[in-house]
Amino acid sequence: MTLMVPILFSHCTHPNSRDFVTNSQDPVLFSGTLRMNLDPFDAYSDEQIWQALEHAHLKQFVRSLPAALHYECGEGGQNLR
Repeated sequence: MTLMVPILFSHCTHPNSRDFVTNSQDPVLFSGTLRMNLDPFDAYSDEQIWQALEHAHLKQFVRSLPAALHYECGEGGQNLR
């Protein structure tokens, strides 16, 4: 099974903005904690991360991991399969 991590947060303020950024639909995970992969700039609280995971229907899966948000992901999420 491959974990598909959705884009949880968008920093675009307005769709017509010249700063509009498109995001690849290919899931990418880096070595590090799951939390770091979801919020690399530490801009959101754990509560906000859990709410986003709940909306994405991933809360139960993440809670089932040995360290939940602090689970160490292998490069490309290879240890989540």
